[in-house]
Amino acid sequence: MQGNFTGAAAPVLLRRWTMTLARWLCALAASVLLLPAAASAQDALTGKRLYLDAGRLRGTGVSCVDCHGGLPGGAFGIGRAANDAAAVERAVSSIPQMTPFRSRLTGSDFADLAVYIGQPSVPSPSLRSATSGPATTSSVDRLDFGSLALPAQAGRSATSRWHLVNDGAVGLRIESGPQLRGEHPQDFQIVATDCEPQRMLAAGASCSVDLAFRPDASAGTRRAVVFVMHDWVGGEVALALAGTAVPAAVPPVASVDSGGGGGGHSLGLLCVLALVAAARRWWRVRRYGLERG
Repeated sequence: MQGNFTGAAAPVLLRRWTMTLARWLCALAASVLLLPAAASAQDALTGKRLYLDAGRLRGTGVSCVDCHGGLPGGAFGIGRAANDAAAVERAVSSIPQMTPFRSRLTGSDFADLAVYIGQPSVPSPSLRSATSGPATTSSVDRLDFGSLALPAQAGRSATSRWHLVNDGAVGLRIESGPQLRGEHPQDFQIVATDCEPQRMLAAGASCSVDLAFRPDASAGTRRAVVFVMHDWVGGEVALALAGTAVPAAVPPVASVDSGGGGGGHSLGLLCVLALVAAARRWWRVRRYGLERG
């Protein structure tokens, strides 16, 4: 009996074990498929850009950094939302100070922000501005060409250069070539540039803009701004321009005595009077001599 039971039960037990194993494998596969995709460096970089620049990118007027500060260890316990998109979404929907973000951030935004909070050291671009050339005053944010006599020599001043350098570890894209705006953009000139639209500025790479002061016919101080659009935080980098147009010095004109008015006329009149007086004296002496003789 024992042998017969064992022989009859074996196929049943095998089928049960097979079904149990299949169900376990299906559950495991389902859990793997339902896991969120591993966060990438690009997700963290996108989150960093949004964290620092949501006011411009999403029209919220403020950005996360304005309240929580720079990471790591941001204020108000923001670290608790690291890699937790649901926690970011809950905070936005429940904290009164986050009202400007409501209905403006998407699920992808919440996810990217959470990844960045969890990876605050993600490599990113860092655009630096510098200037060089003969301009009177130059700095990272200003180029002053000084004074230029009118009419401008050869039509413009000497050329100075504006450098854009990516000191970061990740490239950024130039969105537009250099453009002028401000009070007097017509009095400055973009002479040459290699900061071209859609150019990728790799880590450590740079581009430049050659600029000149070219005032019109009127004197006075001129001001403008040159700017370049890019795809990183802030969206643009700008440089203030200044220069002063002064009237050219008028050389003195030598006076020429043409017998007209002025000092030449007075001097001539004095000479004539002196000659008349001398002639009269001579005539009196001559006449007295004749009478005596």
